[in-house]
Amino acid sequence: MFRIAVAAALAISSAAASEGGSWHVARQMCGDSGGEAETFRAGECQQAISNPMFSVMYTCADDGAMTEQFFMNSDCSGTPQTHAMEAGVCKETALGVQLKYKCYLATALDSSTAAKSL
Repeated sequence: MFRIAVAAALAISSAAASEGGSWHVARQMCGDSGGEAETFRAGECQQAISNPMFSVMYTCADDGAMTEQFFMNSDCSGTPQTHAMEAGVCKETALGVQLKYKCYLATALDSSTAAKSL
Protein backbone atom coordinates (compact mmCIF):
# COMPACT_ATOMS: atom_id res chain seq x y z
CA MET A 1 0.00 0.00 0.00
CA PHE A 2 2.84 2.38 0.87
CA ARG A 3 4.50 1.78 -2.52
CA ILE A 4 1.26 2.62 -4.33
CA ALA A 5 0.88 5.87 -2.38
CA VAL A 6 4.48 6.88 -3.09
CA ALA A 7 4.14 6.00 -6.79
CA ALA A 8 0.92 8.03 -7.02
CA ALA A 9 2.53 11.02 -5.30
CA LEU A 10 5.51 10.86 -7.64
CA ALA A 11 3.25 10.62 -10.68
CA ILE A 12 1.25 13.67 -9.57
CA SER A 13 4.43 15.62 -8.81
CA SER A 14 5.95 14.66 -12.16
CA ALA A 15 2.80 15.64 -14.05
CA ALA A 16 2.63 19.01 -12.28
CA ALA A 17 6.30 19.68 -13.01
CA SER A 18 5.93 18.82 -16.70
CA GLU A 19 2.95 21.18 -16.95
CA GLY A 20 4.94 24.04 -15.38
CA GLY A 21 2.59 24.14 -12.38
CA SER A 22 5.25 23.71 -9.73
CA TRP A 23 8.26 25.16 -11.53
CA HIS A 24 9.35 28.65 -10.55
CA VAL A 25 11.91 31.01 -12.05
CA ALA A 26 14.27 33.19 -10.00
CA ARG A 27 15.57 36.33 -11.73
CA GLN A 28 18.45 38.16 -10.07
CA MET A 29 20.71 41.06 -10.98
CA CYS A 30 24.38 40.20 -11.33
CA GLY A 31 27.27 41.83 -9.53
CA ASP A 32 27.47 43.60 -6.18
CA SER A 33 23.91 44.94 -6.42
CA GLY A 34 22.45 41.46 -7.00
CA GLY A 35 20.21 41.52 -3.94
CA GLU A 36 17.26 39.19 -3.53
CA ALA A 37 15.99 37.26 -6.52
CA GLU A 38 12.56 38.06 -7.92
CA THR A 39 10.56 34.84 -8.28
CA PHE A 40 7.55 33.92 -10.36
CA ARG A 41 5.89 30.81 -11.77
CA ALA A 42 7.31 29.32 -14.95
CA GLY A 43 4.91 29.92 -17.83
CA GLU A 44 3.68 33.21 -16.35
CA CYS A 45 3.65 36.21 -18.72
CA GLN A 46 6.16 38.84 -17.58
CA GLN A 47 6.94 42.36 -18.76
CA ALA A 48 10.26 42.34 -20.61
CA ILE A 49 13.03 44.04 -18.62
CA SER A 50 14.52 45.58 -21.76
CA ASN A 51 11.28 47.17 -23.02
CA PRO A 52 7.90 47.43 -21.24
CA MET A 53 6.12 47.21 -24.62
CA PHE A 54 7.30 43.58 -24.93
CA SER A 55 6.67 40.48 -22.83
CA VAL A 56 8.43 37.21 -22.02
CA MET A 57 7.58 33.78 -20.70
CA TYR A 58 10.06 31.30 -19.22
CA THR A 59 9.70 27.52 -19.19
CA CYS A 60 11.61 24.94 -17.18
CA ALA A 61 12.11 21.35 -18.31
CA ASP A 62 12.52 18.35 -16.02
CA ASP A 63 16.18 18.09 -17.08
CA GLY A 64 16.85 21.67 -15.92
CA ALA A 65 16.81 23.25 -19.39
CA MET A 66 15.34 26.76 -19.55
CA THR A 67 13.64 28.45 -22.48
CA GLU A 68 12.69 32.09 -22.96
CA GLN A 69 9.81 33.03 -25.23
CA PHE A 70 9.98 36.70 -26.30
CA PHE A 71 6.81 38.38 -27.58
CA MET A 72 6.61 41.65 -29.53
CA ASN A 73 3.58 42.73 -27.44
CA SER A 74 2.74 43.20 -23.77
CA ASP A 75 0.43 40.19 -23.29
CA CYS A 76 2.42 37.14 -24.47
CA SER A 77 0.15 36.59 -27.45
CA GLY A 78 1.08 35.52 -30.96
CA THR A 79 4.19 33.72 -32.11
CA PRO A 80 7.23 34.21 -29.85
CA GLN A 81 10.93 34.24 -30.60
CA THR A 82 12.15 31.25 -28.59
CA HIS A 83 15.66 30.49 -27.40
CA ALA A 84 17.37 28.32 -24.82
CA MET A 85 18.93 29.92 -21.74
CA GLU A 86 21.79 28.85 -19.50
CA ALA A 87 20.75 28.71 -15.85
CA GLY A 88 22.75 30.92 -13.50
CA VAL A 89 24.70 32.65 -16.28
CA CYS A 90 24.72 36.47 -16.32
CA LYS A 91 23.40 37.96 -19.57
CA GLU A 92 23.17 41.63 -20.51
CA THR A 93 19.81 43.08 -21.57
CA ALA A 94 19.39 45.73 -24.27
CA LEU A 95 19.44 48.35 -21.47
CA GLY A 96 22.80 47.14 -20.15
CA VAL A 97 21.39 45.44 -17.05
CA GLN A 98 22.95 42.04 -16.29
CA LEU A 99 20.56 39.36 -15.06
CA LYS A 100 20.72 35.64 -14.35
CA TYR A 101 17.87 33.13 -14.23
CA LYS A 102 17.40 29.78 -12.56
CA CYS A 103 14.56 27.23 -12.35
CA TYR A 104 13.36 25.77 -9.07
CA LEU A 105 10.92 22.96 -8.44
CA ALA A 106 8.66 23.77 -5.49
CA THR A 107 7.39 20.94 -3.30
CA ALA A 108 3.95 20.59 -1.77
CA LEU A 109 5.41 21.63 1.60
CA ASP A 110 7.29 24.64 0.26
CA SER A 111 5.62 26.57 -2.55
CA SER A 112 8.42 29.14 -2.52
CA THR A 113 11.40 28.79 -4.84
CA ALA A 114 13.81 27.25 -2.36
CA ALA A 115 12.62 23.65 -2.59
CA LYS A 116 14.86 22.09 -5.22
CA SER A 117 17.51 23.93 -7.15
CA LEU A 118 18.68 22.74 -10.55
